[in-house]
Amino acid sequence: MSGIRPIPKRLLIHSVEYEEYIQDDRWGDSFAPPVTIEFVRMEPATAMNRNTTREEVVAQHVLFIDRVFSKPFVQMKEKSKVTFQGKEYEVHKVNVHYTFGPDPHHYEVELV
Repeated sequence: MSGIRPIPKRLLIHSVEYEEYIQDDRWGDSFAPPVTIEFVRMEPATAMNRNTTREEVVAQHVLFIDRVFSKPFVQMKEKSKVTFQGKEYEVHKVNVHYTFGPDPHHYEVELV
């Protein structure tokens, strides 16, 4: 990894349950078995899209997953499920953040 430090472990105080989206078939959505990801950070961050006819909530939380400390380090897929403190969220968008190399430094996952 480059000279950029990881997200400090003391900030990665949460764990989540992740169910990867597999497919949408005629019986509904399919998901992989749940995986617990430890040493992540969940931040409330409501974002809105507004136009002339409506307002829409784009993200309710941002989940930070660090390459060094989060176990396992997983790149989440859109439409997957994340459960945090008993509440289920859907992965809306995955932002990959790089430093100076080809490997991601961390992910910021927008959840709705």
